[in-house]
Amino acid sequence: MRPRSSASSPGPAGRACGPAADRTERGPPSSAPTRPTTSSRTAPGCANTASPSGSPGRQLVHWTDRLIDLPDELVLPYDRPRPATDSHQGSDLALWIDARLHAALADLASRAGASLFMVLNAGLAALLTERGAGTDICITSPVAGRTDQALDDLVGCFINVVVLRTDTSADPSFAQLLERVRETALAAYAHQEVPFGHLAKALKPTPRCLTQVRLILQNTPEYDFDLPGMRVREVVAPTGTAKVDFGISLTEREHADGSLAGLDGVIQFRTDLFDERTVGDLATRWVRLLKAAVESPDKPLSELTTSDAPGDTQPDAVRALSVNPQ
Repeated sequence: MRPRSSASSPGPAGRACGPAADRTERGPPSSAPTRPTTSSRTAPGCANTASPSGSPGRQLVHWTDRLIDLPDELVLPYDRPRPATDSHQGSDLALWIDARLHAALADLASRAGASLFMVLNAGLAALLTERGAGTDICITSPVAGRTDQALDDLVGCFINVVVLRTDTSADPSFAQLLERVRETALAAYAHQEVPFGHLAKALKPTPRCLTQVRLILQNTPEYDFDLPGMRVREVVAPTGTAKVDFGISLTEREHADGSLAGLDGVIQFRTDLFDERTVGDLATRWVRLLKAAVESPDKPLSELTTSDAPGDTQPDAVRALSVNPQ
């Protein structure tokens, strides 16, 4: 199972704001519920890693062992050489995976004892290998950092980032690659309390691959704020920046009856490295590879096609990001 995604605060925020707004409208109730305001757990970004005998210290040893000889940089299909100084200027493309493929990916994950995120991660690692990045693939992913139930009703940022290193060598089948990803991910989640910044400093010199590719799956339940006289909803707002060279962030959607309704999200990329067309091609090939994987999970990766096929409508899954603030 994948820990909850980084979008964990809207729920407690809404539960806190709703009664407050209601009291403003109607006056205070006879007894207002109390909520915890502190926790004995330290946020990942502030974890104490100084003592090697402590849990974070032992976890750091796991990471330094796991990431030994990590390649400095993945060979991605950049359109331009990396500038001497990163501008962090970026752009976004919208990405959509339809309900049918969503359900097929979830079914594949269930049969493999894995999570949907693991299937998506395996597909991305396979794609990067196919596009020339090598067989030692490093993808980072945020985790919510809320491993303690005492944090469930706290509003705040406990996010950390874990490194998922995948070996795609020897042309495994997708099912075999998924098992590798599953083992790697479970080990990463079990050692997620080492702050990403601290880990990066421990891997001197810091490999550039830690800031190249990121994958995010938001799998927290959607939460609608119920505020008197107010309508609150999520709005996608492109920032014109990018934290990593190439990042995919998806959200699971469900119908009212609980059936899977598809995945949607954005692809964020650095514009000093990539053209929009190249990023769109990468995303389209990723979706095609995922489709091929659910149809033939026992085929070697080299036989999973990412090329265009007659009747293939997957290019429509990638489009320019439009924002409607209405």
